Parts: sequence; structure tokens; C-alpha cells
Amino acid sequence: LGFVGLFFNNVVPGLTGGDLVKAFYVARENPSQRADAVVTVIVDRVIGIVALALIAAVVVLFNLEEYGQIAALTYGFLAVAAFAGYAALSRSFKDNAKRVLPARMKGEEGVLSRIDRAVSLYRSRLPLIGATIGISFLVHGCIIIGISLFGAGIAEGGIAAGSGGVNRIAAFQALADLPLMAYASLVPIIMMISAVPIAPAGWGVGEAAFRYFFSGVGIQGNLAMALSITFRVSTLLLSFIGGAFLVLDRRTPPTSPDVEDAGDGEPSS
Repeated sequence: LGFVGLFFNNVVPGLTGGDLVKAFYVARENPSQRADAVVTVIVDRVIGIVALALIAAVVVLFNLEEYGQIAALTYGFLAVAAFAGYAALSRSFKDNAKRVLPARMKGEEGVLSRIDRAVSLYRSRLPLIGATIGISFLVHGCIIIGISLFGAGIAEGGIAAGSGGVNRIAAFQALADLPLMAYASLVPIIMMISAVPIAPAGWGVGEAAFRYFFSGVGIQGNLAMALSITFRVSTLLLSFIGGAFLVLDRRTPPTSPDVEDAGDGEPSS
């Protein structure tokens, strides 16, 4: 399902647009608990984005003067995410909110009620959420290191070619000298911006973000865009695994019941 979602990122707007397709397949596999199934996909994506923001939030502390704009965006997002998490998991907040909601929105069997019940299950699974955030740190750390290696490869190739004059060589050298700390500061915010559903897989949006933010640390715009395209092409090739899974999947979806399970969200026996 993860690779299928990655595959559909290529046609659905936003870097994470494939999550919509993944949510469809998860819900199809769990017809009696569709709301619970879809919420797992949403929580997975939210945790991933929060982990990205936390990485940037820690790194920019070491150089607030240079990364002031990124710090403002990052800490603003984390503040909103913290409030949303509190609102989603706090019983008292939701009880107070229900008092001011219109009567038609308070139904026990409405879609919003089922989603709220599914989200509330995570209140008793906070250690699991913590472990998931830790795994997300590891995954995003590998992505950041991978992009830095792409940058080192582009720089090494440009320097070895030795064409384009002194200024051109100096541009490649600036990319070669860019520290991992800079990538850890810039890549998370770029990936968050790329997730905005404007173009499939964030194409164009990501390249503009790479060009804008990397220019702030002395990297030429064309080299920043080359770095972005190299990363995206590698992701595109990897996503074809999801296409293979999709073509080879011969499973029959479970029969959908007439009424969705209205229990507490726990799997039925």
C-alpha cells in the first residue's frame, strides 16, 4: 500500500497526493471500519510532516540568523500542529466544542463522529505514536542524507568536467562545500511546501522551492533545480515498484457490509 501510494503521487497533485489512493485501498480492505482505516493514513501523513518540521526546528536553532525565515515557518507550523493534536485528543476540548455545534452535527452515527472515534483511539496509544515519530526521523534523515549525496555527486561531476570557466567551477565548489546541516535545515521545509496539492508529485513547486531556499545559502538556481530533479527522478523510478504491485494484485476486496461498524473502532472478532 505504501508503494502504491508512492506510485500514484505521480498523477495526484502534491508530493503526498497518493495518500488519497492509499486511503481508498485501506478502506476497501477494511469495509467494516472504513473511518478507522482512513484515519490511519491521515495520522501516518501528519506524523511524517511533523517529524520533518521537528528536524528543521532543531537544526535551525544552530543558525537562526541565516535560517530565520525557515524558523518562523517551521515553528508556526508546529504550533498549529500542536493545537490540532490537542483538539483531536482532548476530551474536555471536544466536549466544549460539541456544546456550540449545531444539532445536526452531533449525530452519533455521522461520518464526523466515526472519524472522531477513530482518532480518539490514539489517546491510549501515545507510546506507539512516539515510536512512529522516531521511525519517521530515521526515514527522513535517510532522505536528507540521500539528497546531500546527490548534491555531492553533481558537484564532483561539475568540478571534474572543468568546463564553464572559473565562476562555474566556483558554483560547483559551493555545492560541494555545503554542509549536511544546511540540507537538514532546507530539505524539510521544501518537502512540506512540495506537499501542497498544486501539481502531480509536487513537480514545479519543489523545483521553485529548491531554487529559492538553496539560493539563500549560496547555491546557483540551476544547480539547485538539478538537485531537485535528480531527487525526483530517483523517487519516480522507485515508485514504479508500486505500479508493479498494482498490476499484479489479484486479491478480491472483502464484501462491504450494509452498515459500517458503529463500535469503538476495535477490530471485531
